[in-house]
This record gives sequence, C-alpha cells and structure tokens, in this order.
Amino acid sequence: MSSLADSRTFLTTTIQSARPLLGTKSLTTGLTTAAILLFCWTITDYIAWIRLGTGGTPPTPLSYLQMSLLRLNQLLSSNNLRDASSFSSSGPSHLPSALPRRSGPAPASIGRTMPQRQRPSPLPPAIIARTHNLITALHAAHPSLLELAPSKTEGGSTAAIYARADLPTLNPVARHRILDREIAHVHRQEQSLHVWLSEADAKEVVGKGWGQRFPMAEEVVPRGWTHVFAPRTEKECEVVKGIVKAGVAWVSGVEV
Repeated sequence: MSSLADSRTFLTTTIQSARPLLGTKSLTTGLTTAAILLFCWTITDYIAWIRLGTGGTPPTPLSYLQMSLLRLNQLLSSNNLRDASSFSSSGPSHLPSALPRRSGPAPASIGRTMPQRQRPSPLPPAIIARTHNLITALHAAHPSLLELAPSKTEGGSTAAIYARADLPTLNPVARHRILDREIAHVHRQEQSLHVWLSEADAKEVVGKGWGQRFPMAEEVVPRGWTHVFAPRTEKECEVVKGIVKAGVAWVSGVEV
C-alpha cells in the first residue's frame, strides 16, 4: 500500500515539476509560430505593396517599413479621408457647373497611406481603356499647355500631365517641391486617379463622393491633391474628365 502511495506521490511531484517546462515549451512554440506567420504576412504584404506601386517611394525594405509606420498611424487616427468639412469653400472653382453626386457606395480603400489606392473591382474593358487614355488625350488636345511625362509622385510608374513650365499663366503654387506642376495621373492597377485641384473644387469632389483626401495633405502635398475614384460607366468617365480639366485650369491658369 505504501508503495502505491509512494508511486502516486512521485507521479504527482513529477507532473507538478514538469508544468513550468511544459508551459514554457508551449509558449515558445506559440511565439515561434506567431513569428513565422508574421514573417510570411510581411513578405506577402511587401510584394503586394510593390505591385500596387509604391507611391513614389523607392521599392526597398526600408521604404516599406516607413510606409508601414505611416499606415499604422493612419489606421489608429480618427482622420476620415472622406470628410470634406476641413476644406475651405472659398477661392476659385473650375469644375463644370454643378457636380452630380456619385451613385452607390464609395469603393473600399486598400488601407495604405502610400500608395493611396481603392480596392480593384471588375470594370468593362472599354471603361478601362478610356480611363487610361484620358491623360494622353488631354495632352494631345492641348500640347501648348501640357506636357506628358512619367509621374514623379508615382516614381515614374505611370504617365502624368504637367503644366508647361514656360506658361505665363502658370499658378504660382504649381512649383511645389514635390508636385512640381504635376496635374493628374491614372493608377493602372485599379483605374483611380490623383488630381491637383483648388481647395474649393477638392471640397466639392470629396463632398459629392467622387474621391477622398490625401492622408498627408499639408504635411507633404497641398490640400487640393485629391484621390479620385475609378469611373465605372461612360457617364462617370465624363464627370472624371471634367474633374481632371478642373485640375488643368487650377495648375496652368487656363480653362480647357
């Protein structure tokens, strides 16, 4: 009997002594698994960031880390980029007549600070082609007013229209250290655009659901630098064309 009792005592003591080790092993295994999953997610996210276009920053791990910190800051902030109330309504406007309200819900955002993108959605090939051709068509129609060149703000990954540097009507604010006369470009991954508008026009565009504010406006670029959502129909292509033409007028000083 005493032998049985001794065995039970030994077994109980052994289990109790092993618990800390078992717990440590489980914790170590859990942390290792979490680290592996985080590493895999980071690699996948890094590749997705490069494929989206890096927003003009070098496609390096260091730039990715910097953009990820900005992304985290945006996620934790209460800054609603679709709220137009912070814009001033005073100042010049170049939008054609009354801008209609965009129908349907706004597209979801990718959730990054740079590059700023919307989530891709299926679009008719004709709409994609027309959106892609919008920039080159405006340049072809106004070669004495506009230049066509790789977008500096997108690291040269897409074409952009710029106001010519020798224009006597050039808006004095156009020589911004980052934008430097850039008016608009199209993101080929999901057909959205960035357009430099007057603040009054940016307020109208964001307020009517056609786009959203840039997350680092004022810190990096002027407040009028606006993310315009991809058009879905021929009618919306016309509206977006009018928005880009308003950008041309704001930067170049000439209505088109």
